[in-house]
Amino acid sequence: MKEEIRVLVVDDSFFMRTVLSDILSSVPHMVVAGTARNGREAVAKTMDLRPDVITMDLDMPGMGGLEAVERIMSQRPTPIVVVSAYAQEGAQMTIRALEAGAVDFVPKPQVSGLIHVAPNKEEFLSKVKQASLARIADIFKDSDVLVTGREEAGGGMSSGQDILVAIGASAGGPKALAEIFRLLPGYLNVPMVVVQHMPEGFTESLAERLDTIGEISVREAKDGDCLQPGVALVAPGGRHMVLRKEGDLIRLRFCHEPGTWSAKPSIDLFMRSAVEHFGGCILAVVLTGMGKDGALGSRLVYEAGGRVLAQDEATSIVYGMPRSVVEMGCVDHQVSIHSMAREILKNIDNMKQAYRT
Repeated sequence: MKEEIRVLVVDDSFFMRTVLSDILSSVPHMVVAGTARNGREAVAKTMDLRPDVITMDLDMPGMGGLEAVERIMSQRPTPIVVVSAYAQEGAQMTIRALEAGAVDFVPKPQVSGLIHVAPNKEEFLSKVKQASLARIADIFKDSDVLVTGREEAGGGMSSGQDILVAIGASAGGPKALAEIFRLLPGYLNVPMVVVQHMPEGFTESLAERLDTIGEISVREAKDGDCLQPGVALVAPGGRHMVLRKEGDLIRLRFCHEPGTWSAKPSIDLFMRSAVEHFGGCILAVVLTGMGKDGALGSRLVYEAGGRVLAQDEATSIVYGMPRSVVEMGCVDHQVSIHSMAREILKNIDNMKQAYRT
């Protein structure tokens, strides 16, 4: 953790700028480097003040927050925490900002009084602290070279043995997921489940966005859904999701497990249930994120005979979750996010060939 975290607060509301600045200033090692009223000011002050972290409103007059995120990432990549409204349009804009490079987000509190801000104070401060550790500058400085040099996903895909692809992600996940789903082919004939750490109300927009950028059909999971080959289901935010056998069918069910899994939805909890029903017929993929969720689940997949891929440190915005999988000793390959789609296809083919022999 940096000894001092300098934060630029961006919001068109004077009230919100004051509230967020007061929250940040209440912590000894955080300093409000400055404030900005719109995206244009945010870009200019980022160049001038060189903050460690930026908190970014999205809905602002003139240059909005989304355009500001894109410009900052192209001119001086800086960790950004989006402070987003709950509205559907706000959720869609939040997903676009995360895809553009924002590290994480917190839902914007209701502003009728300070009492509505206080419940989000701990989460807000935690996200800012986490963002200060993100490797945004390293990720974006060579982004043009990485994108130009990546290989398109390809390879034969045959039907046969049922294989589940389970993907877990947290901070930086929407950007990583977009990179993967842009390249996955429509003929991928296996079921997929995405468990992305997000609060309720945002995962539907994430699924809609992923559905539009590639050939794979993506939608938010509903309680009671069955897995479908060629369809990716995104676990809804704010609740856990597991697989349960009901008669001859395996269905997705929502549940509220006690405190062992603080992140909702939990990657570990879903993977544990997946192993119960798919055994070693699972390809687990752990992407960028803070913490250790996904490590225990990956170990269960690995010990059952499945395969585990982890995003490499060089392309992870936050190398927490992938690192925990590697340190657990249960990863088959560490993979650049720009090669992850190709690696997923290769591993599915290899698994199917192994099951046929």
